[in-house]
Amino acid sequence: MKIKDFGVEQWMNEYETKAKYNLGETCVSSLSIRELCELVGVDVNDFAKQLVDRRLTYGAIEGAVELKEAITRLYQNLTPDEIVTEHGAIGANNLVLNALVEPGDEVSRRDADLPATPVHPRSNRGDG
Repeated sequence: MKIKDFGVEQWMNEYETKAKYNLGETCVSSLSIRELCELVGVDVNDFAKQLVDRRLTYGAIEGAVELKEAITRLYQNLTPDEIVTEHGAIGANNLVLNALVEPGDEVSRRDADLPATPVHPRSNRGDG
C-alpha cells in the first residue's frame, strides 16, 4: 500500500526551522535539560554523571523499568508488569488499534491534526 504524503508534515519539514514565529507547532516550547532538572528537582551535575555512563542501547523492549516503577508510585495496587508504555500517542494509538480492530470493524475517531491516525487502520487491515 502506498500511503500518501502528509501535507502538513512536508510543509513543516521545509519551513518550521526557518520561521521567525512558528505558529503551526503542535508542541509546547522545548525545555533544556537544565530547565527540566530544575523543574523536577534533580541536580544537573548528578544527572550528567549518570548520563555519561549510560550505554546507548535501544533500552528494554517492554519499557524502562525505572519509568514503570515511577508510574506505580502514583497509584495503589499497581505493579510494573501491569503497565504498558509507548513512544508517544501515535505508538499508543497503534497498540490500541492492533489490539481491538478486526477486518470489517468500523472505527470512529476524532479528526486530529495527526494524519497518521486515520491511515493506520487502512494500511494495517488492507482495506484502503
